[in-house]
Amino acid sequence: MDREALRRRDILEKVARRELSREEAMRLLKETAPGPRPVAPVAAHGGAGSRDIAIIGMSGQFPGAPDVERFWENLLEGRDSVTSIPKDRWDGDAFYDPDPRVPGRSTCNRGGFLSDVDRFDREFFGISPREAQLMDPQQRLFLQEAWRALEDAGYSDTALAERSCGVYVGFGWSDYRLAMAERDLVPEGYALGGISGAILAARIAYFLNLRGPALTVDTACSASLVAIHLACESLWSGTVRMALAAGVSLFMTPDVHVLASKMGMLSTDGRCKTFDDEANGFVPAEGVGVVVLKPLEDALADGDSIHAVIKATGINQDGKTNGITAPSAPSQLALETGVYTRFGIDPGTLGYVEAHGTGTKLGDPIEIQALSGAFSRFTDRKQFCAIGAVKTNIGHSIAAAGVAGVIKTALCLKHRRIPRSLHFHKPNRHIDFAQTPFYVPTETRDWPAEAGRPRRAAISSFGFSGTNAHLVLEEAPARKDGRPWPVHLALFSAKTESGLRRVLERFLAWLPEGLSERSLEDVTYTLQVGRSHFPVRCALVARDAAELKAQLQAVLRGEAVEGAGSANLESNPVPWDAARQSRGEALLAETAALAPDAETACRNGLLALKDLYLQGYALPWETLHHGGGRRRVSLPTYPFEGERYGLPGPHPSPMTGSAAHSVSPTPGSTPGGPIASAGKPVTERSAAPVLAAKAPPAAAAPKDDSRERLRKDLARLAAEVLKLEPRELDLRKPLSVYGFDSILFTELVGTLKRIYGVELDATVFFEHPTLLSFADHLHGLLPESALRGDTLPEPQAAIAEASAEPTRDAEATDLSQVPTEAPTDEPIAIVGMAGRFPQSLEVDAFWEHLLAGDDLVTEVPAERWDWRAYFGDPAKESGKTRVKWGGFIDDVDRFDALFFGISPKEAEVMDPQQRLFLETAWKAIEDSGHRTAELWGSRTGVFVGMAATDYPSVLARQGSPVVPQSVTGSSRSILPNRLSYLLNLRGPSEAVDTACSSALVALHRAVQALRRGECDQALVGGVHVMLDPDLFVIADKGGLLSPDGRSKTFDASANGYVRGEGVAVVVLKPLRKARKDGDTIHGLIRGVAINHGGRSTSLTAPNPVAQAEAMVEAYTEARIDPATVTYVEAMGTGTALGDPIELNALKKAFAELYRRWDHPPATQPHCGLGSVKTNIGHLEPASGMASLVKVLLSLRHGVLPATLHVRDVNPRIQLEGSPFYLNREARPWPHLRDAKGNVVPRRAGVNSFGYGGVNAHVVLEEYLPPPQRELARRSEPGVLVLSARDPERLRAYATLLRDALGRSAVPRAGASSEGLREDVAALCAELLGVDAAEVLADDSILGALLQRNVIGRLVERIEEKWDVSLLPSEFVGVEGLGALVERIARKRPQAVSAVRSEGLTPDDFASVLYTLQVGRDAHDERLALVASNASEAREGLDAWLRGQALPGRLYQGHRKRSAEALKALGAKAEAPALEDHLRHHHAAPVAEAWALGAEVDWSRWYAEDPPRRVPLPTYPFARTRYWAEAGTPHAPPAVLGTRAASAEGTRFTHKLSGEEFFVRDHVIQGQRLLPGAVSLELARAAAVELLGTATVRGLRQVSWRRPVVVDAPREVSLRFGGGEDGLDFEVAMDGEGAREHARGRLLLGTHRAAPAPIDVASVLSRCPDRKPGTAWYEALRQSGSDYGPSLRVIEELACGDHESIARLRLPDSLREHRQDFVLHPALMDGAFQSLAGLLRPGVFVYVPVALEELELFGPVPPDCYVRAEEVAAPLAEGLRTFHLQVLDLEGRHVARLRGLSVKPLERGLTRPAAPFYCERRWELSHAQTPEAVPDTKGPLLVFGPDAASVDRVRTHLEALRVDSTEVLFVRPGERFERIGRDVFTVAPGREEDFDRLLDALGEGRLPGRLLHLWSEPPVGTDAEDLEQQLLLGFYSVASLCRALASRKPKQRIQLLHAHASGRDGSEPLYAAVAGLLRTARMESPALALRSVELADAERPSLTAAPSLAVLLRELGSVDGQDVEIQYREGRRYVSSLGVLREKH
Repeated sequence: MDREALRRRDILEKVARRELSREEAMRLLKETAPGPRPVAPVAAHGGAGSRDIAIIGMSGQFPGAPDVERFWENLLEGRDSVTSIPKDRWDGDAFYDPDPRVPGRSTCNRGGFLSDVDRFDREFFGISPREAQLMDPQQRLFLQEAWRALEDAGYSDTALAERSCGVYVGFGWSDYRLAMAERDLVPEGYALGGISGAILAARIAYFLNLRGPALTVDTACSASLVAIHLACESLWSGTVRMALAAGVSLFMTPDVHVLASKMGMLSTDGRCKTFDDEANGFVPAEGVGVVVLKPLEDALADGDSIHAVIKATGINQDGKTNGITAPSAPSQLALETGVYTRFGIDPGTLGYVEAHGTGTKLGDPIEIQALSGAFSRFTDRKQFCAIGAVKTNIGHSIAAAGVAGVIKTALCLKHRRIPRSLHFHKPNRHIDFAQTPFYVPTETRDWPAEAGRPRRAAISSFGFSGTNAHLVLEEAPARKDGRPWPVHLALFSAKTESGLRRVLERFLAWLPEGLSERSLEDVTYTLQVGRSHFPVRCALVARDAAELKAQLQAVLRGEAVEGAGSANLESNPVPWDAARQSRGEALLAETAALAPDAETACRNGLLALKDLYLQGYALPWETLHHGGGRRRVSLPTYPFEGERYGLPGPHPSPMTGSAAHSVSPTPGSTPGGPIASAGKPVTERSAAPVLAAKAPPAAAAPKDDSRERLRKDLARLAAEVLKLEPRELDLRKPLSVYGFDSILFTELVGTLKRIYGVELDATVFFEHPTLLSFADHLHGLLPESALRGDTLPEPQAAIAEASAEPTRDAEATDLSQVPTEAPTDEPIAIVGMAGRFPQSLEVDAFWEHLLAGDDLVTEVPAERWDWRAYFGDPAKESGKTRVKWGGFIDDVDRFDALFFGISPKEAEVMDPQQRLFLETAWKAIEDSGHRTAELWGSRTGVFVGMAATDYPSVLARQGSPVVPQSVTGSSRSILPNRLSYLLNLRGPSEAVDTACSSALVALHRAVQALRRGECDQALVGGVHVMLDPDLFVIADKGGLLSPDGRSKTFDASANGYVRGEGVAVVVLKPLRKARKDGDTIHGLIRGVAINHGGRSTSLTAPNPVAQAEAMVEAYTEARIDPATVTYVEAMGTGTALGDPIELNALKKAFAELYRRWDHPPATQPHCGLGSVKTNIGHLEPASGMASLVKVLLSLRHGVLPATLHVRDVNPRIQLEGSPFYLNREARPWPHLRDAKGNVVPRRAGVNSFGYGGVNAHVVLEEYLPPPQRELARRSEPGVLVLSARDPERLRAYATLLRDALGRSAVPRAGASSEGLREDVAALCAELLGVDAAEVLADDSILGALLQRNVIGRLVERIEEKWDVSLLPSEFVGVEGLGALVERIARKRPQAVSAVRSEGLTPDDFASVLYTLQVGRDAHDERLALVASNASEAREGLDAWLRGQALPGRLYQGHRKRSAEALKALGAKAEAPALEDHLRHHHAAPVAEAWALGAEVDWSRWYAEDPPRRVPLPTYPFARTRYWAEAGTPHAPPAVLGTRAASAEGTRFTHKLSGEEFFVRDHVIQGQRLLPGAVSLELARAAAVELLGTATVRGLRQVSWRRPVVVDAPREVSLRFGGGEDGLDFEVAMDGEGAREHARGRLLLGTHRAAPAPIDVASVLSRCPDRKPGTAWYEALRQSGSDYGPSLRVIEELACGDHESIARLRLPDSLREHRQDFVLHPALMDGAFQSLAGLLRPGVFVYVPVALEELELFGPVPPDCYVRAEEVAAPLAEGLRTFHLQVLDLEGRHVARLRGLSVKPLERGLTRPAAPFYCERRWELSHAQTPEAVPDTKGPLLVFGPDAASVDRVRTHLEALRVDSTEVLFVRPGERFERIGRDVFTVAPGREEDFDRLLDALGEGRLPGRLLHLWSEPPVGTDAEDLEQQLLLGFYSVASLCRALASRKPKQRIQLLHAHASGRDGSEPLYAAVAGLLRTARMESPALALRSVELADAERPSLTAAPSLAVLLRELGSVDGQDVEIQYREGRRYVSSLGVLREKH
């Protein structure tokens, strides 16, 4: 008798003895049914044949197709299932606009949509109505389709329970949170899991009790094909034996349409025209598809239905391309070629390719190019392979696109037909199909097989994030039929009677066609073993299909028929009998043994079995078919009965919807917006009962009324919690059936306490799962007074409920079934790490906090949100939380965008998690001692654990506009992909979301990828940032959070976790590679395992058995003795239930591991337990990384930090008889020694469990390097090199390195406490007068030290050396060196990690130099220092930081700007000389050459013996703020004053007391004056108040008439008047002597793009005269300008010949309210003050009198630069004119002032000597213009307006003898394109086209001259004409200048913009062009930019011969200083400013 039979007998005997209930017995018997082979754990698959994976089940819903059958029909019919947007989603017309520039609208109002997405059979899955409504419909759809796919495969829930089946789901967009927020629904706890991407995959694993991994994958469009790839990998490795792989995509809001439209991705006509010449983008679509996978050899052996076979699969990443979302032909080619080569696939055998085929002009040709290249390496055949795309039928289903393609292709293989590809009429002009292996099928065609070869096809899927996937399918192998059977038993069941009717109806409809391809034997076999058997049943015994059909028809008519029967076991339960159960099992075997012709006996046997089935007996049906060769076949699946769970409230409109005011929904978002409080669903029940059900028997009368009343009350209360009617609850059923989980149990317990005054623990429902049993239990607890009458009882004293740990079926799992064999895989080395944690900018700071036992949890910082606004009791107030605590990291708004080449605009909409991950990954790479340049193009993988992003909520709250970068900025898949793109990494690039275990699951994925050879090294990280309070509210409502802000892991008072944030990244390599590369190895990964908890008490409840299984698997893989594991970093969330469960799992796992290693049970604790969450809180998806980093640091330093807040151990934690102890104080982490006395490396485990059920465990080991020969390095001069992007970063870097060298710390593997041991031995040896080696060899001689006359000296020396105070009495019992070391370490654990005071050895210092030379990227700003040791290096860096020169030792330069200096070195800087210097270690010449920009091969210095790479300070990124700002803030009332209406218009009045900071501290010539700068902000702020919107972009034509003297309180008024292009304003003094103060015009509209940043360092280098602000203020005071503290903002002012630059800093006293200003008065006055550098203070005080224009690009930051440049010579009246640029610290413009004129204020006067106005004047000028156009290095680019003008220009140029110069022509067009040998087109409004134009000239080649003639047509009068001229005449010039400047040209480039005027004079448009050119010249001096006007009475043509002659001569002029030039009547004039005297 086998094991299962024995167990069944044991169950039956317990029932007979009444030790087990019937229900429990039935459930257990189901679990003991013989399990199918495919899910038993086995070793990894080996040979090539075994790599084939069978698709054994599939299901899906797609647009126009509720199932795959209808999907296939639609494909065959060539149906386009794209429709207009359904009204139940959103108003498609309201969100549509054909103009892509209209904000909040999409240019596409069509899509592929699913029907009835709000329907869900929540009762089937045991989910409450409350939870169902809060579930993302994508979760609901996936649940149902996963069930259907498993049924299609022929597997029931009992066959899969507790088996190793993985779940892998591609999932991207989730906008359900936003849909709820739009309807103002209130947060509720269920939303936490309902919208979590991690829970999506976990739900089916929980429901079916699956124990394999459950992962959500987000790689954007390729997500589902990547999920299939990951599933195949897990099957190959043996991690699982069956897998579900899927993809799902739904759109509940218009956000995706709007965002994708803004990126130009969508087809405006709603058609996906793949490969067609009219292709114009894709159409968004929805879909859900699931495939069930299994190794082919297992599928064949188990008789599975096989739809198709996966022959090959692979993934890779694009790395660096033209843009992060741009496709890469080389990457696609490499992927496809690699897949074919690796799996031995000849693409010549492929008959069809399902292309990614998004239908874009760029993407389609790239895909064909890559495929053709891959095919060409194997075959030269042409047009033999069909290629199509399902997107032409249904649209682009994003995350489900890949699985849609797989299901389509599998159906093609199955039916042997290829459907036509729609909308293909004319091939894309960039695709020549005749020269490719492909043709596009335009008609549906048969698919014949080539002789002797199975049909094959390939599927591609490319994520817009850069992750590509490719897969090869083959048709299923032929199968033989099993033996026939004379009679058949068909079983049907459902959960409801209406459900059963639908089951029968669907089967009956399917029967005729279905049996044409399947035998009735296989059909009935599948119905028996491949379906779950529910309580409502029907069974039929039939001889053939005809009889079966007749029986079905009769049953559906309600007629009795022979051989048929039905039963409802819910309403009519049948008493169970053990003897009948045994008889049924015997009858199965007897019937199976009958001969095929024994029809009568067979029928009788089946009739008896039918009756047993209808009585509810669970029989092992496999026995009936033993040896029969049966196969599972695809049959109709369960007909779910859907209720509607849609969201109440109106649909979004453009004014209220998220698309108008927010950014993209984050893929896989969890927290962020208000979450719904679900009400009753809209119910649509139908279908009459299929069978006449008997009324349920009357319940036995209760013993007393109180018991019955209590039952009714409990039913009512439970129903209220569930949002059900009480009549819907069966008191005999477990509450979990209705969706009760830990959250609802907790809520019910709270209700019971409130009503009955009884204290209960939610775990009581584990012991009393039904309402019947719980009512009896509660009845016994309540006093009699509480049970009498109908009134509710008064609250009573709490009655404690003692509850044991939950008992569940899983507890019976035998850990011995976990595999005992693991593949022999080498350890994975961790060679780099970096991280940021609460109050810890670096991991070293993190370690110091851990050692000190710091609790780093704080109140929510004010810059995140005001916690007071959300503080309250969530039980009493909606939207409130009791939690105001968290672990927060600093500066999440800061980012060095320019370092990574990211524009400020994009940086502002980037999720801060993306930004943090980029910087931390860079630091981790540097920590590994390698340059990022080494990784360029490498097979480096990126794996990141992350969940949601709150940033879209922040952007929405601030009203930030939707920009094209919004979609990539908040996409989860982009986070790892962005790093891959920036560093051009070609390995896998994946985001992983399994909730709290995400980071360690990402680590598991990386280890797998390394061991399988998918990548050569990997970066693994986790990141989490909290920006929004919503998830605090939700989690607190769910009872998850600690109200007191303390994670009290293991403590009796544990009451929840504290949320925390952080980011960490580690660099992984195989150990052999790390050793070879000389890397520092922080630790080794010996084993890692993941699984899912399967079915536990609830979806979010932990499962200790599954946790234990994961640990056992990890240590089995690691192959290490569990007795050598001396620390485990626990998950330790700090919950009263979770902590004991985790510790029980640890005890269970280690007991099993001890057994396997033949160890007796542990008697003494030796393994510490701790949790970093007590220090920093729970970092959720990044928590695993925090734990990992903590353990790695502990390994490095040899100390176990304390676990905090453990005072009274949780009484449920029992560690006796286990290896574990709680590590409650910092202690040394000693080494163990083996039997031979050898040191055993420290070993540790790390736990991480996701709240959705995914568990992970990692086994870490300390790296002990093998003994190596001592290097004979002598102390000699070497070269220390440092570089950065700019001078400020270089100084910061030098400071960091100087301080690090001062600490003299170079970590060594295996040093830690061994170093302390050696230091203590040396000290003891010194006191004893012996050698330290003697003490280390034999520490028994230490006994002499403990004599009383020596011990005092020992105490003194220990205190001196380690700052440790010991008493002599503490030496009692110290018998050896180890005990003494332990005493010191206990007193001061930091001593363990302290470095010896002797400093760095020569070898250590050589490692420092070597790491800086070869392990850091060389940036432009460079510093090289010659030093022999660390002390010299530290002193040299310190000298440089002080500005001290060190000739011969210290060299500084710039890679580009020092090119001439490098050239001047001549041969000394060339390669041969440098190689000689390197070989002979001549440090100084190498240092000098490198600093000036030379490339140096440092390996030449070290020959064959390079030092180690060591961790050193990493790059100090700039801390620039990029954040969603709420537009331009309003000025405060203190500045704005009061508002009133008058006859003249709106008037603001401000009363000045003289005590305002800007008046009080502004004393000029002894009088308090209102600063002129204040009027700028006053006017701006008042306009914002007046207009109600922040639309002021600048000011123009400002003039100051008279200063305002505030010698007494007085009023100042501000009036506004109308204007065509702005708002005129006037500021005047009121009252006596009222006079005008200032006037000007406000410019309205959106801010213009800021000019390119200024190189501040370059400006500073040109301004050598530097003085501190104090010196300037003293000079100003002496000249009559006395500034008080508030206005003393200049920190430093530097001057040159014609320019100055000042650094301004807002005083601390003004910083608190700085957000109240945009043009802060103190800073703007400081900008005016900075002119002192050029005005040179003396006898005059200068005041502003006029400002031509101020352009505003953003609020002036509190720390900024102001650059000033004088633009005209001083006039006789003393007038001086300047241009000013206000810059942030990175050189970005925040404001630009042009034409600021100042004039001296006469002594004793309060106004300028003479008010004046300025006007533009034309002055006669002569240019040095040659007769012919001279040659230059680059070509001449001529921008001609049309083809005819280009031809005319070409002719004229030849006549003008320009034929010796290469001339290229550029015309305006729709896109960049080369249309002739020398003619290009570009789109005038598309910036990137100008970049592509310059690229087309050739690498490093730029034009020498450019002639811009696009302003040839006159400016029109209507808006359309004006817009066209703006594009041609202004924006094209701006784009051209930007493109040229970005190349940083070294030679001078002449650009001439030409325009013409007639008798009406110049057009205002061209004055704007001239202003643009002036600005561009200042920012890029190499560009000689001019605007030339040809003026005549009749407007001349620019392309006429005379005009061209003038323009070409001007273009060749050597006098390039003039910007605005006019030719009139044959003379040349230049523009200048003249002054008009005021007329009196």
